[in-house]
Amino acid sequence: MANPKFATTDLGSIYIFEELPSLPSDRADLTSPPHKRYAEILHDRNGVVIDRKVIVTKYVWNLFFMNITKSMVDSLEAYFSEDFFLFYPDSDSGTYFTVYLEGNETDVALQRGGTYNMRFTLAQK
Repeated sequence: MANPKFATTDLGSIYIFEELPSLPSDRADLTSPPHKRYAEILHDRNGVVIDRKVIVTKYVWNLFFMNITKSMVDSLEAYFSEDFFLFYPDSDSGTYFTVYLEGNETDVALQRGGTYNMRFTLAQK
């Protein structure tokens, strides 16, 4: 599996990650997102449920990069200024998701030695 990458929606700018992010699993497999949001709609009459629907909404990726360079932080933040951009979990694959930065900010912390830790959440459009 190759490193993940970002691209603008017009494919005018492509950025391949320098390193894999820290993931909540034993292996770096971004092809299946770790989280999904679910909503449940219940239709009831007199306290008795007569119909139930489960709506699967969007994929959500919580990514955390440790000890990355300032140039990587700047490259990633350039995509976050876009309304939507493309996220390829595997740069060798053609599978992509149209995503946006959830929330208004990224969590970037300067570490000893001049590197940065960066945490952000991507949600599928």
